[in-house]
Amino acid sequence: MSNASWTPDEPADVLFSEKTWLQGAILTGVGYGIVFTLFTQCFRALLLDMNRANMKRRVFFLIYITIMFILGTIFMAACAEMTQLSFIQYRNYPTGPSGYENDEFSIPADEAGNVAFVLTNWFADALLVWRCSIIFRGVATTVWIPLLLPVLMYLTELAMGLLWLVQISTPASSPFQTGSASKINWTVPYFSIAVSLNVVVTLMIAARLWLYRYRITSVLGMGHGSHYTGIAAMIVESAAIYSTFALLFIIPFGVNNSIANTFLQALSQVQIIAPLLIIYRVARGKGWTSDTSTAVMSGKTRSTTFSTRNNTSAKNLSGSYVKAGPNSFMGRATDQKGTDIELVAIDDSTVRGSVRPMRYSEPDGGGYGEAV
Repeated sequence: MSNASWTPDEPADVLFSEKTWLQGAILTGVGYGIVFTLFTQCFRALLLDMNRANMKRRVFFLIYITIMFILGTIFMAACAEMTQLSFIQYRNYPTGPSGYENDEFSIPADEAGNVAFVLTNWFADALLVWRCSIIFRGVATTVWIPLLLPVLMYLTELAMGLLWLVQISTPASSPFQTGSASKINWTVPYFSIAVSLNVVVTLMIAARLWLYRYRITSVLGMGHGSHYTGIAAMIVESAAIYSTFALLFIIPFGVNNSIANTFLQALSQVQIIAPLLIIYRVARGKGWTSDTSTAVMSGKTRSTTFSTRNNTSAKNLSGSYVKAGPNSFMGRATDQKGTDIELVAIDDSTVRGSVRPMRYSEPDGGGYGEAV
């Protein structure tokens, strides 16, 4: 049972602002749980299939995801501490808990979270630019031409991020303050360039994958290569969830709507979730590679006969496949009954001359074999 007299004697907009800060802290906790789950899955996947050929890259990814997880943990701890300080310890702050959250960005607890947030942003965007370079390998021009704008935007983001950290580290300074002729508020410039970079890279990757999807389906037919160019793959590879949350913050912030408080806090974990999803796909062998790009865009297909045995019976297949990596292929084939069967890409270093190890999948199971 509630009573109107229990409501604090504060304006409705102040109460709403307090709600957004508290809801943002809760949403951040949910995001951190997802980060923890993805971190453990990525760590396991990277370790399981590590060998001499891929050790350097996988060790790099292990270091990367560990750093991101540590930064996410630091922000989560800082967020929890600030929520406790504003809503419990200093709830009688002159402008209330939301005022404390807005004004006290320079105290040690919040400063640790701010540094972790910016570092996470830099690491996440660096991975996005790298993935963009991978997916754009094989373009008619040098890969650096389409990447020139994202790289310049990333360098600008680094500078803006430093200026923003200096600003909010100053006592009595806040990202929510109004700029003046003598003092610039770097919040909007920094987050605008960060969001713009994310949107540009997301659109570039999504457009390129749509082009690949068209190329694959025109060569191999509908439904093939979906693990590379399906809708889910495009969302993950382009980090669309990251760009979406960034927009959900910057647009309300630009119009001075308190709902920005919620998405600002949650963005700290979303910008970790997006790279972890990409790395998990790479670790599982489903991520796009530069060799995949070159092979698919070249359009070279090969006819094949495919003899194999699964758990129950022998299979003699015939069809075509396209090279998707140094030792990986994907394609389609038909069996003696005319059933269409997908040959799934497999990364195997035991390729011998023209004999290609492959695996196939169908409704009643699958198996391995050799395609010639």
